[in-house]
Amino acid sequence: MPKPIFVSFFTDDEPYRTTVKRLEKSLISLKADFYIEKINSVESWIEVASKKASFILQMMEQERRPVCWIDADAKLLNIPHYLNSFEYDFAVMRREGWNFWSAQVVFGNTESAKKILQRWLDYSQNFPYIFDQATLGYAFWDVSLETDVNSFWIPEESAVKRKYFFDERLYSLKSKVNSGIPTFYQHQSSREAKSSLSKRSSVEFNSMDLPLWWRMAMQKMDLFPLTDHQKIEIGIQGEKYRRKTPNVS
Repeated sequence: MPKPIFVSFFTDDEPYRTTVKRLEKSLISLKADFYIEKINSVESWIEVASKKASFILQMMEQERRPVCWIDADAKLLNIPHYLNSFEYDFAVMRREGWNFWSAQVVFGNTESAKKILQRWLDYSQNFPYIFDQATLGYAFWDVSLETDVNSFWIPEESAVKRKYFFDERLYSLKSKVNSGIPTFYQHQSSREAKSSLSKRSSVEFNSMDLPLWWRMAMQKMDLFPLTDHQKIEIGIQGEKYRRKTPNVS
């Protein structure tokens, strides 16, 4: 199967205007195929994140090959072996075995992958106050109950988050020495973005809000149809996290 194309988007404001240049430089240095698009700024950073699924689906339909999303505030340290010939429907990191890491996620050009993307898109559009990490997990859960999903679980040590201003070069060196581990370096600019936006949603559901039963089931891959009460617990039943429809008088 063909190598994936790396895709991302960014808003034309800081810090992403700066970090995306690092991402682009890293992709060029690795001779990777990529496409990065500038999008309009919005009031809430979770609204930006909710656009991932539609953008990735659009790129897959356009490219007709696997697509690897990488956040605009990350950089690629190397191209891992599983991307040299991507033979899966879906690849993602599950931190602690349950927390889907949507900063880097890969979709094969397959029917199962498209089903996950479409379900992720549906959740993102209908529940924009639920973080994209959680809704990606919801989409995988749903589709796994309907069909076989050939998944690759990206090792947790493949991605590192920025802690200190000097650690980017350190991890780049480690990647060269340790056979490509780590692979992704995350600047975590969303923290800066959240503080810079003048308006933020007072209603947010992130992956740390997921209940214990969800985490345990995902760790064991023991997935099951959800009850109405369980759907309420993860925010997909009721109006709290649902998109607000403007009143028409």
